[in-house]
Amino acid sequence: MPCPTTPGRRGGRPRLFDDEAVFAAVGHSLGRVGLRELGLSSVADELGCTQQALYKRFGSRRALLLGYASWSSVRSAESFREVREAHRSPLAALVARVTLPAEGRHDEMFTPTSTGRLLSLRLETADDPEFRAIWERRSRTHEREIVMLLGAARDAGELLEISDPHELGRTLHRALLGTVVQAVWSAEEPVEEQVRATMAAVLRPYVVV
Repeated sequence: MPCPTTPGRRGGRPRLFDDEAVFAAVGHSLGRVGLRELGLSSVADELGCTQQALYKRFGSRRALLLGYASWSSVRSAESFREVREAHRSPLAALVARVTLPAEGRHDEMFTPTSTGRLLSLRLETADDPEFRAIWERRSRTHEREIVMLLGAARDAGELLEISDPHELGRTLHRALLGTVVQAVWSAEEPVEEQVRATMAAVLRPYVVV
């Protein structure tokens, strides 16, 4: 995307920003200022271009946010593939996925404050059919990936025989979501550590010692 420089920046040829850079900037801006304060100008500041350039490409704030929601859901799913490829142990891959460092996240947990700001987009758009379809698809993907990793961990001998992997995966997925929401009001330890503790508690009866 050709992106004219903002006032005060060095001139020259317009910089080009691909979707990855634009939507990553949306995520960082959302975590920094929240949904109510987020606009094309705040994203442009984060990206280092002009508001007009973003408007020319997306046409509206809503279109930009829809693009971001769709992109972030795809990136979130890709993160499961990346941890599977990086870890021979399915259980280690699952731990790595739910405790990704901040630099690996564009729309998930960072700090309790930014977590609440990131969640605000999903909450405020829950009744919008286009956004809702994205969030539902994202949730189904996460649950399916968790179930697959639990099944692989069982087959690898890391977990005891699970009578219903789908039920355990669904329970773990919901427990992790609840932990992330609760972490908005509970800042005594990093969000990642709270998520790690929840996963350990849910899986403890099944882990082969």
